[in-house]
Amino acid sequence: MYYSQPTRILWEGIGDFIPGQIKSGNFFAVRVVDSKMLVAGWSGSGWSSSWEVPFPSNNYAAWAAANSASTDLAADSNHNGVPNGIEHFMGATAANPATLPPLVNTTGTWTWTIPYDPTVAANYNFEVSTNLQSWIPLSPGNPAIAFLTSPARIRLTLPSGMRFCRLMVTLQGA
Repeated sequence: MYYSQPTRILWEGIGDFIPGQIKSGNFFAVRVVDSKMLVAGWSGSGWSSSWEVPFPSNNYAAWAAANSASTDLAADSNHNGVPNGIEHFMGATAANPATLPPLVNTTGTWTWTIPYDPTVAANYNFEVSTNLQSWIPLSPGNPAIAFLTSPARIRLTLPSGMRFCRLMVTLQGA
């Protein structure tokens, strides 16, 4: 994805949107209103309706104050084997701690499906390996990564030959 020139457009009288281009002839525009992100799309024949997208606002400092005895992202305050930073990304709380789901083999295809909180202000990627020594990053947008809803989850389908995977999360506001 790349952005067009940093100009603003007026869309259906609801204010300024910051435009961007997805691919030739298809555009989008984004506007933040009352901590909500609004997205509008252009398919070449006109603006479509807008969609409201959750705006990442849930930062680690607030989560740690409510759910952890430590502000250290790598600490495991509840001793369940999941670091605090990953628990926060997964939407866990002190009352509902996270568990790491297992890899699942369905007719020879390995997948790993993890819960996540879309309001958490974070960047993430998966890494896959054949030997636990050399890791290959897979970032959002890679076809091996799918977003699922109800509840919010991310599913990683391990590429052929890969036997191991891990989740790398960088939290904003940590």
